[in-house]
Amino acid sequence: MLKDVISILDLSKLKTKYIGKKYFFYSNISSTNDIAKNSWKTNDTGTIFLAQTQNKGKGKNSKNWFSPKGGLYLSILIKEKKLSLKILQQIPLLTALCVCKTLKEFNVTTYIKWPNDIILNNKKLGGILCESKFKNNCIDYIIVGIGLNINSLNLNNNSLENIFTSLKNEFNIDFQINDILCCFLNNFEELWEQLLKTGFNNEFLDLYKKNSIILNKTVLLLNENKREIVYVLDILNTGKLVCKTSNGLIKHFVSGDVSIRGLNGYI
Repeated sequence: MLKDVISILDLSKLKTKYIGKKYFFYSNISSTNDIAKNSWKTNDTGTIFLAQTQNKGKGKNSKNWFSPKGGLYLSILIKEKKLSLKILQQIPLLTALCVCKTLKEFNVTTYIKWPNDIILNNKKLGGILCESKFKNNCIDYIIVGIGLNINSLNLNNNSLENIFTSLKNEFNIDFQINDILCCFLNNFEELWEQLLKTGFNNEFLDLYKKNSIILNKTVLLLNENKREIVYVLDILNTGKLVCKTSNGLIKHFVSGDVSIRGLNGYI
């Protein structure tokens, strides 16, 4: 039995068939992704795990995700038979696209820093961390983790870089987290079902490119301890980034191997 479960969530605007129909909501936990991974066997596709705060929120490359009150911290459990392994590279793109689509419905225009950072006014509003378990080319589960700074304040206290922001910081108003959550889940189910039918096709890819903040720009690519200035030529439906190096070479990069920064700042 999961501990510290509270039921104060308002999902009255949820219109899904299965995403979010079962949920666990915590006041404070390590991370929603960890809880989801520890209980995947006893839950079905669409089960969601939420927290008011996380004390070990997770970001890309084992970085911490500062998770104070006022944010949306969510993990979605996906368990589907016969999923192709290539979908593991596509789900982060789909989820980032879903966040942008959702916030647009609240009159907020955001962009994506490949593969799945959500950018508002050149600062980081949110991030996505997808984790999975598979064996012999068969996927047991995929955990789609989302951290979104909505009404959070003082987000840069623990950072030397002033790169984080929230909706409240930018617009000086409080947003209804439950409304954003329900809208996101509604959109996610729709896009997920479309992905299962069509794959990450040109329609998805074109939308992703339109929301990209790095496409056709010169950026700084960080690969372990190496720094390289590259020009971003394309983003493929496999999730790979196509770049041209300073010496003219064309290289393909996978999201787990590199990070992107702007030449004069975060982006």
